[in-house]
Amino acid sequence: MSGKPVYILTVDGALRNTGVILWRLVKDGVDRRWDPVKWTVITTSGAAGKLDRKSDILSENIRDIIRQLDQFLENYPPSLLGAEITPGGGKSSNAIKSLAVIQTVLVSYSWIRDIPMIGVAPEQVKLALASKRHASKVEMDQAAAALYPQIGDEYLSKTAKSGYQGSFEHVADAVGILQAIRADPAVGILEQREV
Repeated sequence: MSGKPVYILTVDGALRNTGVILWRLVKDGVDRRWDPVKWTVITTSGAAGKLDRKSDILSENIRDIIRQLDQFLENYPPSLLGAEITPGGGKSSNAIKSLAVIQTVLVSYSWIRDIPMIGVAPEQVKLALASKRHASKVEMDQAAAALYPQIGDEYLSKTAKSGYQGSFEHVADAVGILQAIRADPAVGILEQREV
């Protein structure tokens, strides 16, 4: 007897580019793995040229992210949302504000759509994917592409230092988020479900 498909959504959130991957649980005998169903980088509309006030631009970017997440998840109800949650700090006050906004958007989205959420620190994501707490973007890109070549192939670049387009770093982090949350008991419970 098989049950409904089990999905996890992983999100590397940012106000400009948000990497998202939808994963499906696959059981092969006693082995369990998460296969990518679809992935993308959500980009905001760039309302800065159309609107005058920063608050209006921010509001439009938030609406854009939510609208695109809903479109991305159409017909694929995730059982869990995994996201990178930065406990604090940033390179500038704008970076800190942007992180706070996107994290609030993801927590709110999780609550409104009734999707449990697991947050992981960036260092955990890097450690889980590249085996280094302070892995570079290049190391993260290469580790993600090695694990899931079908994702990496879509972002290949002959001119980039890592060998991948710049937007791939967000998708690579979403791969790392899955690797990091697999240690969480909630994911272990999902992996026991019949699919």
